Amino acid sequence: MRIDLRTAYDMSAIDQAKKASGTSGSPKAEAAGTADLSSDVRLSGLEAKVASAPDIRQDRVDQLRQAVTSGTYSVSDEQLADAMLRDALQR
Repeated sequence: MRIDLRTAYDMSAIDQAKKASGTSGSPKAEAAGTADLSSDVRLSGLEAKVASAPDIRQDRVDQLRQAVTSGTYSVSDEQLADAMLRDALQR
């Protein structure tokens, strides 16, 4: 699922422009502006949760370290090729 934040922002900008110019939109458009405001509030809450999440998942690091040390960590040829291709395309 792709979330397009520009749509919510564009609707807010249109609503603000209408209010400033004194023109009124349809009830549907006004309701959409209200919905965008509530989704902005929810997004800001999600941003705060993401910002407070740790950058390193220490539990996962410890699991991988133990697997490498014990010799049980393995990567398939396909996974390795995918990672190499992604790395090459990002450069």
